[in-house]
Amino acid sequence: GVNRHVHILVRDTLEVVGQFSKNGGGPGELLLAHVIATDSKGNVYVGETIGGDRIQRWKFMGMKKRGR
Repeated sequence: GVNRHVHILVRDTLEVVGQFSKNGGGPGELLLAHVIATDSKGNVYVGETIGGDRIQRWKFMGMKKRGR
């Protein structure tokens, strides 16, 4: 909520492998996330109730290979 980012985690280890979004009220930005959900296609939905009163969708565009 308050850091204005959506973090991407490895489910088994909870390792943070990425993030998206930033502070703001424009498209792709967050003021205060209240709820988050995904669908079967990998899209991410974030709802804001304070200051935003909206739901945004981030469309899943595929995965990049991680370097080791």
